[in-house]
Amino acid sequence: MGQKVGSREGGGVEGTGSYGASLSCYLLAQGVDVSDVNWMDRADRRRRGKSDPLDTQNAARAVLSGRACARAKSGDGPVQIARMCKLRKASAVKARTQAIKQLKAVLVTAGPALREELAGLGNAELFRACVRFTNASTQEEGGEESVLQATRITLGLLADRIG
Repeated sequence: MGQKVGSREGGGVEGTGSYGASLSCYLLAQGVDVSDVNWMDRADRRRRGKSDPLDTQNAARAVLSGRACARAKSGDGPVQIARMCKLRKASAVKARTQAIKQLKAVLVTAGPALREELAGLGNAELFRACVRFTNASTQEEGGEESVLQATRITLGLLADRIG
């Protein structure tokens, strides 16, 4: 940072759409012209190593040479809104997928009677059947019955998370 661009200060920030977003937004609000600096070339990174001082030097060189000419993302407006919506959806899909995998893993280790009860059901029917387990309030004590109850409750909670 610190290059004069006309009558304004200018600089470069690496990763303005991710880790450098807050810094670039702050600098833009201060009237600094901020360029988005691409990450260092992988081959160059292997040769020279990876460190914050090297990354800083490479960012400065990119700005001074004119290679970093892309305007930094401002982090506001419709693009940022779309970015947040995409992130929210991707996170929900990932969490649902993880819950499905966990439910199926619990079924593999479930007792034979419970596995047989749920065998042959498609995913939608399986999830609906498991959700009903959370509503069942049978409290058995001891041994196999408590393991069965814990398994049913776990399946029910996972199915509820799947939605």
